[in-house]
Amino acid sequence: MSVHIRKNGSYYVRFRKGKKQCNKTFGKGQGARTAAEEFDRSIRAERQKAKTEKHHASFKNVRYIDQLAFLYFRETALDNRKQWKEDWKNMLNRHILPRLGLTPLTHLEQGDIVDFVTLQRTLYSS
Repeated sequence: MSVHIRKNGSYYVRFRKGKKQCNKTFGKGQGARTAAEEFDRSIRAERQKAKTEKHHASFKNVRYIDQLAFLYFRETALDNRKQWKEDWKNMLNRHILPRLGLTPLTHLEQGDIVDFVTLQRTLYSS
């Protein structure tokens, strides 16, 4: 999604519908530019809304931190390189889940996080 200008001065927006690359032309001049920018903003807003709805639906039935960690990893791992996945998997399995994994999200408080971070700093500082 982005606004572009052709050599002839006409504005167009490049965007995707599913896996298909699409262009929509708006003509020449300031009015066309404004229309193209507005269309681009609307496409971005629709995409963000769909992403947010999908995200909320995924996390709707999450009750424990281990479930949240699993879903977060599943949702974000696709966009990241292999080393990132391994690093996160190790951090979750070695540090976070053993200490907090079975804690219900409704019972998690700021003090729990502070205690966890303090313990980790104490254990792993040089």
